[in-house]
Amino acid sequence: MRGNSRGSSFVIMEAYNSQKRGDAGLKSKEEVLEFVRHLQHLYWEERNMKALLRFLAHNIFWIGTGEAEVCCGLSEAERELEKQVEECPFSFILNEEKYSFFPVTDGTYSVYGEFSALSTKKEIADFHGRFTAICREQEDGLKLVHLHMSQPVQEQMKGSYYVRREALRANEALTASVPGGLYCCMNNAELTLLTMNDSFLNIVGYTQEEIAKLFDNSLMQIVYEEDREYVRREIERQSKKGKHLDVSYRVARKDGTRCWVLDKGVRVREQDGAEVFYCVLLDVTVQKRESDILMAQASLDSLTGLLNKRISRERIEAYLRDENRSCGTLLLLDLDDFKGINDWYGHLCGDRVLTEIADIMKTQFRGCDVTSRVGGDEFLIYLPEVTYQGAVKAAGRLLEAIRKIQIGGKAGLVRASVGASFYPEDGQDYVTLFSKADQALYHVKKNTKNACTTYASLEENLRIPEYRKVVGMSGEYEWGAE
Repeated sequence: MRGNSRGSSFVIMEAYNSQKRGDAGLKSKEEVLEFVRHLQHLYWEERNMKALLRFLAHNIFWIGTGEAEVCCGLSEAERELEKQVEECPFSFILNEEKYSFFPVTDGTYSVYGEFSALSTKKEIADFHGRFTAICREQEDGLKLVHLHMSQPVQEQMKGSYYVRREALRANEALTASVPGGLYCCMNNAELTLLTMNDSFLNIVGYTQEEIAKLFDNSLMQIVYEEDREYVRREIERQSKKGKHLDVSYRVARKDGTRCWVLDKGVRVREQDGAEVFYCVLLDVTVQKRESDILMAQASLDSLTGLLNKRISRERIEAYLRDENRSCGTLLLLDLDDFKGINDWYGHLCGDRVLTEIADIMKTQFRGCDVTSRVGGDEFLIYLPEVTYQGAVKAAGRLLEAIRKIQIGGKAGLVRASVGASFYPEDGQDYVTLFSKADQALYHVKKNTKNACTTYASLEENLRIPEYRKVVGMSGEYEWGAE
């Protein structure tokens, strides 16, 4: 028989493993106590329910520790024991056994006492119980006729015979003071809510009646729509690894606002076999906002607001791992003779030029493109799903816009060179693509400057003549044919 909500749901004494057949006469105190100890040993330590059944009377009656834990008759006992070992097949370690013996009538004996059964698995709690057992001599030996199990009520104060209402109120106050919402839900597609406390309702902004009426008690319907599929995938992924849940998502509140929550819980199998989650929901909106700011600060170049080199590499590598991406272009841009601008006009002017180039890049490129400052006057652009012609045209527009930057009211003083490499032709990893774009950039700066060269053109020893005017120093911008 074990303790329901604590992982040991209905506790029954274990059978005497080697009772001698044909014994006659009254049993001694030591024999009866040894019989009970063997019952305990079989049930808790061996989990041998078949052996146990041989020592139960056909009219066995027991009362366990749960609300519905009443069993009457040997057939019902067999079914209950099968359920118990199915739920908890592993053994316990008996500890602190204290048993007392009292003869009732000739051949009938009462044993009462207390014990602890220590769990060997972390998902099942230890069991600390008290019992009264009635054993009776029958034709085929000593049998267990009646068993009554109990556990101390935690809210009942020591020395008191009743639970005081203030103890229950203290328990409720403790629950209410938890810094987050407590809830229990079913492990199904809708995460059907079973219970929830006031703090949970305060976070989501609905009353319990509104949740039942508007969402049919579905937690998934309260999750912000764009996050629902992510939450489903995370629950499935984490469930494969264990019983614990830890996921962040947004909640759509009643007032139309959204808040970020951290949902931490544990999956439990109940007595009826259903799986539920017991969770704590924490409102982390402020922390999320602060974290996003810090992440942005750690991800961006402080002068230009573009991505820094580390973050741009991470994003490009993510694109390269994406099997749905078939091609891409990496551009490296370096200002020509930028040291002269700094020396002649000052570093503040040089900083203004860099920020203007960053603004041009933010305007000209798409949201999915990666734009980054990777060094002093060196920039990187990655264009996913852009091939040769589109990339060279994009480079031409960028160089044209840079040439229009004015210093002291005069344009044309700021110029740049671009080296390009292409995925997957020139390489399939970040280092290879960066290296080859860098080689192309070195070539163009050494030879002409104010132009764009691809790594492929170096191998062919040509300068993409149809695009020479697009990005050349002549100032003419004629787009090559698509």
